[in-house]
Amino acid sequence: MKKKETPRPFQKVGEKLKELRGPKSQGQFAGEINISLQSYHRYESGLRMPPLKVLTRIASLYGITIDWITRAHVLEEIKKVHEHPTPVRPMPVPGREDPAFILSVIDWISRFWISASGEEKTWFKVQFSKCFPHYVEWSQNQRDSVE
Repeated sequence: MKKKETPRPFQKVGEKLKELRGPKSQGQFAGEINISLQSYHRYESGLRMPPLKVLTRIASLYGITIDWITRAHVLEEIKKVHEHPTPVRPMPVPGREDPAFILSVIDWISRFWISASGEEKTWFKVQFSKCFPHYVEWSQNQRDSVE
């Protein structure tokens, strides 16, 4: 009987980490990025996605981008969505906002913002404006109406 394989949802990220680690042991690499060996093993084996704080540290230490580490995973997820489309809650557009959704987004952003470093906040602003271009216009209109 064949043993059931453990799903590895972040396998592509793990492969990038292994490539970056090179000939070093997992323990040496984990020590360099200041995390436990157990955590690093989970990331490299694709069982868990490294948190943004760890990805930022790796990118900074090795002169790479977070995008380089995560791009293959993100592209794989996009491909899955296109292969098996599921209903996705649309982003609210000005004039048609869902108050409960907006409050949940504001709550998540607020919790993120409290613990985020300056570098993480800058990254978030850039990514948010790419994902929600109409937000940038709305935000500018809000500032203009205050002035």
